[in-house]
Amino acid sequence: MGFRYGIHPDHVHVLCEGDADIDGFLALVDEIDEDPAFRTGLPLLIEDRNSNFNLNPSQTRRMARVFDEVRSRFSDRIAVVVVRNVHFGLGRATEILTEPMQFQFRVFRVLRDARYWLGIEEGSGTGTTEDHPTD
Repeated sequence: MGFRYGIHPDHVHVLCEGDADIDGFLALVDEIDEDPAFRTGLPLLIEDRNSNFNLNPSQTRRMARVFDEVRSRFSDRIAVVVVRNVHFGLGRATEILTEPMQFQFRVFRVLRDARYWLGIEEGSGTGTTEDHPTD
């Protein structure tokens, strides 16, 4: 399935399921950018529902650079919610790699925590990530 998205008044919500990769994410960002409902500066919330998105160390560094490239289209905060332990580990590595960059990236296990960090109202959007990780 890959990626799909929704544009809400207070954020962009991306769902990541099944087959997903960096190039697919970049194509999605371009699609979002061309959507007439999109406004630059909205927070980006990415919800990974047990996709097969896996990165080696080189690809993790590339993903950090990708987030740095696309951040100009969104707010200075990007949140990712994951359910799999491997994705949480990749997210933490991405947090470290993005520390010196001009935006904040955080990985979460609980959707409401990510919403709070982004300043998104509860119930805004379509996410239903479980509160407990699974592998």
